Amino acid sequence: MAKTRFQIAKKDIIAVLDGYEKNIFTESNISAILNKNRGFWRLPIGLTSHDFVKLLLVYTKMKRIELNFPKSSASRFVWGNASAFSLALSAEKNSYLTHYTAMFLHNLPDQIPKTIYVNFEQSKKETPEDQLSQSGIDIAFSNPSRMSRNIALFEDY
Repeated sequence: MAKTRFQIAKKDIIAVLDGYEKNIFTESNISAILNKNRGFWRLPIGLTSHDFVKLLLVYTKMKRIELNFPKSSASRFVWGNASAFSLALSAEKNSYLTHYTAMFLHNLPDQIPKTIYVNFEQSKKETPEDQLSQSGIDIAFSNPSRMSRNIALFEDY
């Protein structure tokens, strides 16, 4: 049986993916990799990025991880293995680890967190012209802390 163009190029495809510093990709990232290397790999023009992802999932160490949030889901494609911390950071651009998670990564607590806290830069909000007052501060701190409901589960996290 004749080899497909993907099978012929598989070794070169693996070498390119092994060469990336990061190992968590979006479908858009993979599409860009395909477009950049399609000619060198001699893959057909008709091979869509979606079909390329399918081939990677079947014939390589690429894995799909679904991060299901209450209002949306995000597919991530992991080349090899990735930590839950890296996956959490991949959910949103310009994100960073916060709270107990950041403390853990700086070796401050002894316990491994089961909740990974992530934040990301948001657009600048209008600053109220009112001055801070003690009564305003007291009211703000008398309310319960805001808790995000934007939660996704991954393995034991």
